Amino acid sequence: MNGWRELIRIENVTKRFGSTVAADHITLSIGEGEFFALLGPSGCGKTTLLRMLAGFETPDSGCIFLDGKDLTAVRPWKRPVNMMFQSYALFPHMNVYDNIAYGLRQEGLPAAEIDRRVRNALELIGLPDLAKRKPGSLSGGQKQRVALARAIVKQPRVLLLDEPLAALDRKLRVEMRLELKRLQSEVGIAFVFVTHDQEEALTMADRAAVMKDGRIMQVGTPEELYTRPANLYVAQFIGEANVIGGRLECIESEWLLRQDTHLFRVSGAEVRRHGLMQGSLAAIVVRPERMFIASASSVAERKDYNGLSARVIEIAYLGSAYNFVVQTDEGRRFFVQVQGAEGSPSYRVGDVVMVGWGVEQGILVPMDEFGNTNPPEGIANKLR
Repeated sequence: MNGWRELIRIENVTKRFGSTVAADHITLSIGEGEFFALLGPSGCGKTTLLRMLAGFETPDSGCIFLDGKDLTAVRPWKRPVNMMFQSYALFPHMNVYDNIAYGLRQEGLPAAEIDRRVRNALELIGLPDLAKRKPGSLSGGQKQRVALARAIVKQPRVLLLDEPLAALDRKLRVEMRLELKRLQSEVGIAFVFVTHDQEEALTMADRAAVMKDGRIMQVGTPEELYTRPANLYVAQFIGEANVIGGRLECIESEWLLRQDTHLFRVSGAEVRRHGLMQGSLAAIVVRPERMFIASASSVAERKDYNGLSARVIEIAYLGSAYNFVVQTDEGRRFFVQVQGAEGSPSYRVGDVVMVGWGVEQGILVPMDEFGNTNPPEGIANKLR
């Protein structure tokens, strides 16, 4: 990112709750004005990390810096940070205006300054006519906008959001993604948000940290996480994936992945990217939209493709595409997405077809979810 400047530095932070390690020696940088996501399943430690940024939890070890200043022991109300909760936490007895103004009044700002900021915030969230309404009369989307206005009206350096869209229905969630992104761009402050929804992170974040068991598996842009995952966990967590596990072989300068009696061509560049070598356990990851499906007799033997004979067992119409599930004689299943679904597909359930992918379309990753190149054989067996 052009002009990137570090705002937050989390340095070797660990946090335990009894025998559970919620944050395991985490080191992470977040930039000025960046929209950053902490992404992972429930229990991975993302909310604990957010609460440590807010000051509601204290690390057992490590430090948290903002603009180079150590905030690790600074109380929550003394940090230039604000947090928006999933429940919105609006005062039901106050109207919209007073809810937004509450924090500014607690700071003792002049009435004229409070009024200017609140009215600007109401314009920013598109609700200038609802200033006198009580929260009980607002829709879920309107409540969220008011909670957002209350958080940004204090002009924090960082806004923390814990699953901000979880309480909304799907249609409203999609609308609010665009709204949050627009607001963040307009106010120019860093947003750090927690989510378990990969689609949410991919569409909103400038960068994201994928977490598992209190550890960071990879940090990157949405495109990097999807097209260049660092390990098997990220490859499977971000988007849909067809996975083939096996052992690498190099025959006459060509890299291949052997799974039982099958050999699949892999990109030499992908082998080098991970520092893999002859005999390393690895997995090919192919996204469904990168797969092709064709009649069994129409695909000639080509060295830049991998192909398998399979039978169509399921077809789903998505409006803009068709999803196919196919199965080989050995029981291996592949998911194929064909875009541009004008009319009906050329294939039916029960048809024998050829499925495959271009060698350069296959993403190679170390077999172990943590990026190790030689995990126990049981992991390879699990993916066959």
